[in-house]
Amino acid sequence: MNCFMFYTISFIITIIFITVVLKLYFKLRIKPLKTYTCLIGKTVIITGANTGIGYVTAIDLAQRGAKVILGCRNEEKAQEAVKNIIKQTKNENVSYKILDLKSFQSVREFAKEINKNEDKIDILINNAGVGGVGNKLTEDGNQMTLQVNYLSHFLLTHLLIDKLKNGDKSRIINVSSVMARYANINVKNLNEYSANLHPVLGRLRLYANSKLCQIYFTIILAEKLKGTGICVNVLHPGSVQTNIFRKIPYEIFVNIISRIFFKTPEEGARTSIFLATSKLIDYISGKLFDNCSQIEFYKSARDKILGAEIWNKSEELVSLEQDEKIF
Repeated sequence: MNCFMFYTISFIITIIFITVVLKLYFKLRIKPLKTYTCLIGKTVIITGANTGIGYVTAIDLAQRGAKVILGCRNEEKAQEAVKNIIKQTKNENVSYKILDLKSFQSVREFAKEINKNEDKIDILINNAGVGGVGNKLTEDGNQMTLQVNYLSHFLLTHLLIDKLKNGDKSRIINVSSVMARYANINVKNLNEYSANLHPVLGRLRLYANSKLCQIYFTIILAEKLKGTGICVNVLHPGSVQTNIFRKIPYEIFVNIISRIFFKTPEEGARTSIFLATSKLIDYISGKLFDNCSQIEFYKSARDKILGAEIWNKSEELVSLEQDEKIF
């Protein structure tokens, strides 16, 4: 064996060893989910639940006996998801309704149907999200990442708030991201559209900004809902193997990294399930969670003035009527 071959083999073995060690390290840091709450009689709504962590969350809550309603954009995928969840959980009380977060009209139609047919909502999980879709506008004229990840959930929550008040210790759970740490946002660039958006860094910044908005939304909403019995919390699910960044450049490279180091959807859903089911959360509201534990808010999410400005601008962007506002 010559020196070149020896060093090549040694290098490959070293890389494999480091990869295995890192993989084990990340796996061992994931906390097991230890909640055994029965959800019979509870009504749950999960957006974007036909795939990824939303789908896994739906399976778990259905197994606990909840009535689960999936809010999904693609009807064919939604039907398949409902069929599989019912088959796996033996819970026939699982259904879907069309919800396209790129359209405020769709959000309003979804909420209207829920308000008409449901007496209460016990758990609302604002889970759906996109990343890497680039510089696109929705039919409402908003930056797509902002509207899908944040504005439509902001609107949906407002429209369903009365049904949540009818629930018993209802919970609103917003799925954010650690990327919110790296947001660069102010009210002027909240809904920005740029012709010169960087294909990678620009898209990540738009994603980070939308996820920071979700955190501020949670903080302020929790304050506004004090005394109603509703708790509102936000979470970082971890880096998860989902298709959220499927449209970003270098997708193959991102997929390789995610397969090696990221959580599975089952692992990524644990904090969402924890917040939906743990008795410890009955009186905790307006907090940030990661790995089934409460953590400090990121530095980017500690500006109360910015949070209030984002809230007010959001009311404007989603065209909230006076009687739809939460005071």
